Amino acid sequence: MYTKFDAWTTTWKAAIKSGAEDEDFIKHHLLKYPNQEVRIWAVTEVLSFGNLRYLFELMQTPDARDVARMFGFAHPSRFGAMLRMMVDFRNACAHGSRLFNRAFKRQIALGKHDTNGDLLTHVVDTRFHEHAQTTSTALHLRRHPGIHAQVTQQRLQLASDV
Repeated sequence: MYTKFDAWTTTWKAAIKSGAEDEDFIKHHLLKYPNQEVRIWAVTEVLSFGNLRYLFELMQTPDARDVARMFGFAHPSRFGAMLRMMVDFRNACAHGSRLFNRAFKRQIALGKHDTNGDLLTHVVDTRFHEHAQTTSTALHLRRHPGIHAQVTQQRLQLASDV
């Protein structure tokens, strides 16, 4: 039986193959570490926006919850729905479709309990990349809990700087 994970594996392997033709960092990794999988943060650089959505949908719930919260959503299912809508919107833009006065197939109504405040704070926050890196680190720490205290201290420092 062909699963969603099988589909994802096929997708990221194709992205790496394609990326190896165009991206030096993929070429470097494949040459220097031929027996190691390309790290996920490198793979995401060569994935399409639509494929990133599939990655999110395959995440374990605690990881998906962390990512959703990073973007201001209270629950990963609402963020997943928003990602699907964003892919549809991006595709319409990329293919020259009309946007004005258009009804998209997927729609989402967000209530006040679906979000954690303003969804666009990351746009005006000039340190968004630091927050994204912190989230990436937090996801990594789930697999390597020994350094959790150090990262917690860094997060507290970032929070106090804001």
